[in-house]
Amino acid sequence: MKMRLKKYIYLINDITNIILKKDREEEAAQAAENVKKLRTALIAAGFLLLVSLIFNIYFLIG
Repeated sequence: MKMRLKKYIYLINDITNIILKKDREEEAAQAAENVKKLRTALIAAGFLLLVSLIFNIYFLIG
């Protein structure tokens, strides 16, 4: 009886690990995609700040 119970517990544990592994892989892929989006947004924000600085210097001097 104990052996059967252990077998089922191990089986459930293996299935759970497989499901969690898939979830972790999906989360890692989503995180990589989010990093790309964040990098693009930061580059755009930096460019806008640089343009703003140039305009401010131009209007201050001119």
